[in-house]
Amino acid sequence: MRLKTLGLAMCAMLFLGTSFASSVSITLDPYPGDYVFYQFYDQFNNLQRQFVAPYPVTVIAGGQIGGAAVACYDINNPNFLGGTYTGTVYYSVTTAEKEISWLGDQIRNTPLTDAATLGAVSNAMWELGFPSSNNAEGGYLPIDPAAAPWIIAAQAAVAGGYQPDIYIFVPDDASTQRFGFISVADNIHLDPQYPTPEPGTLLLLGSGFLGVARLVRRRLF
Repeated sequence: MRLKTLGLAMCAMLFLGTSFASSVSITLDPYPGDYVFYQFYDQFNNLQRQFVAPYPVTVIAGGQIGGAAVACYDINNPNFLGGTYTGTVYYSVTTAEKEISWLGDQIRNTPLTDAATLGAVSNAMWELGFPSSNNAEGGYLPIDPAAAPWIIAAQAAVAGGYQPDIYIFVPDDASTQRFGFISVADNIHLDPQYPTPEPGTLLLLGSGFLGVARLVRRRLF
C-alpha cells in the first residue's frame, strides 16, 4: 500500500512540477519610431513591410519590472504596439526552437542601424517558427530570399552542438505571438519551464509509476 501511495505521489509531483508555472507579462513599446523597419519582395512578388526584431518591451516577472528586447516567432499572429500580454516562459527544446535561439543571438549582436540584417534574420526566425504556429490570421508564409543563408547557418550551428540560450514566451492567448527573450534587465529573473506534457502523456507516466509500484510490491510481499 505504501508503494502504491508513493506511485500516486510521484505522479502528482510530476503534474504539479510541469503544469503550473509563474506568469510573466510583457508590454510592447507603443512608439513606432523605436522599432526597426524592413521591407522586401516575397515569393509572390508582394512587397512586405514589417517591424523586425529586436522589439523593446517592459516585463513584469516575479513582482519585478524591467526592460527587455524580444524577437517574434509567429509572423501572422496579431500583436499590437503598446499591447500587454501574459504568458509563461519555456526553455528552447525542439530543433526549430534551438535554431531560432541561435538566430536570436545574431540579432543581439547586430546594430539597430543594420535593418537589412535584422530583417533577414527575423524572417528566418519566422520561417522556422511557422510550422508550429497556429497561424491565427490564416495567412501564407512570406519567404524572404535574404533569410535562406541564415536558416542554413542556424541549422548547421544546431547540428554542430549549439546550446540554446533564449527563453520562449508563450502567451496565454494562443492566437497571439510567441516571443524569444534576447536580453532582459538585470533585476528580472525569468523562471523558465520545460514544455508541459499532454494530458495523455501524464496519464501514461502516472500509470507507469503505479505499475512499477505494484511490481515492486509483489516482489516484496
